[in-house]
Amino acid sequence: MKKVFYSFHYALDNWRVNQIRNMGIVEGQRICEPNEWEDIKRKGDKNIAKWIDSSMQDCDCVIVLIGEQTHTRKWIKYEVKKAKELNKPIFAIFIHKLKDSNSKTSKKGKNVFGIKAYEAKDFSHISKNLESWIDENTPNKKLLLFGISAFMILLFHNQIKSFWNHLLNKSVA
Repeated sequence: MKKVFYSFHYALDNWRVNQIRNMGIVEGQRICEPNEWEDIKRKGDKNIAKWIDSSMQDCDCVIVLIGEQTHTRKWIKYEVKKAKELNKPIFAIFIHKLKDSNSKTSKKGKNVFGIKAYEAKDFSHISKNLESWIDENTPNKKLLLFGISAFMILLFHNQIKSFWNHLLNKSVA
């Protein structure tokens, strides 16, 4: 099961995000309770950055859940930047059409992050597609390791071949 880091506007989209997280399709980071988040914020920007960095470190990919005001949030911009620095696969899902705890939707937010984004029609649409969206955006580690291994074998083979050619040329001379 892939482990994801969800980036979202806590105050406006927390309920929607918890519905996505609770689908059980992927392992998402634990979402802070409001009082926990307030404690983190109260300790200042360095503590917020430290919490984000720590939470993102072991994830397989980052998913930005774009609501109406997500694009205005300082810490979401930081999370996107951090994901790119860590070379984490990253993509977005527009969640404005998802109903909140009051059965209301919101206006579509903006994708100002320069990342691929998917339109979510409703929770069932996400449930059906989330795993494939993650797979599309996350490289296959086994295939990547195979490719690196094959490259190393080829490199080693060429070095041995070069070494033997060098020895043979010296013995002929």
